[in-house]
Amino acid sequence: MILILFVLAALGFFYHRVLDTHGRPRTIGSWATGLVIVISVCAIAANDAWHFGMHETTSTTTTALVGKTVVKHELGTNGKMSAYGFATAAGQQKAAPSLTTSTQLQRGAADASLVTRTTRLKFNSKFAEVMYAGSGLDGKLIAKHITLKVPSSWQVITK
Repeated sequence: MILILFVLAALGFFYHRVLDTHGRPRTIGSWATGLVIVISVCAIAANDAWHFGMHETTSTTTTALVGKTVVKHELGTNGKMSAYGFATAAGQQKAAPSLTTSTQLQRGAADASLVTRTTRLKFNSKFAEVMYAGSGLDGKLIAKHITLKVPSSWQVITK
């Protein structure tokens, strides 16, 4: 919607500066449409840089792990990145690292569990939702932190 507003303001500015007759309506129309253009560009840039009109929401889910083994796959040559294979009641899963996902293994917990903390973008208001409709930012994944909490009795197999 903000892009449509920007285009309409640009067309209005063109009309008032080029096609309108000289006088007070031309000056007022030029200033008004020029101001709408500047505000639109600033709002688009602020949304892109600082997610203007949006806030981050975090949700946490905890799932029980089954089995007694976690498989750790070291990635790369320095071993700083790892992918973990584990089993939940839903079946076998794999936590692979990515730009938005971090995985951590904690030993010594009382019960085996998988804690997933997900951070997503949401609009602040209905106005922001209308203005930035079609941007694809609502519900965008910002970060995902996966923590595998396992007892000391569990085996961690490194491959």
